[in-house]
Amino acid sequence: MTQSKRMRIEVEDIGDATIVNFVDKKILDARIIELIGKQLFALVDEQGRRRVVLNFQNVEYLSSAAMGKFISLQKKLGWVQGELILTNIHPKIYQTFETMRLNRFFTILPTEHNALMALGGASAPSTNSPTSAPDDSKPGDGMKKYARRSQEKEILGL
Repeated sequence: MTQSKRMRIEVEDIGDATIVNFVDKKILDARIIELIGKQLFALVDEQGRRRVVLNFQNVEYLSSAAMGKFISLQKKLGWVQGELILTNIHPKIYQTFETMRLNRFFTILPTEHNALMALGGASAPSTNSPTSAPDDSKPGDGMKKYARRSQEKEILGL
């Protein structure tokens, strides 16, 4: 029982961006998903975070219920003019995002560095690994993508 009560996410602030890393490799259990949802929502509701990057580097398996929490977080951030970026998504999980057409709903970038640059480049760490994808994004691109995706969501009725 205490295992499920512990923090399921690790939070780091870089500039005005909040980086969230998931502790669990498998996000499948309903209790864990509920706890992750509460912890993510608290970042926005209680702590006032507005620029959030979800880093899925540690995640190998993800349930559709967990995706529902991320959709709710995206909506919650949209209501407060915030921004959510997903990064480092395992290829099999990304296929699920594509199948569910969630790759159109979320801003998904290959690396945490790309996400920080899309959020305006403020305080992006300079410790890039040599295997990182080249950074073609420009400061402010994240908001342009967000506006375009917001228009797409309205058209799709999301």
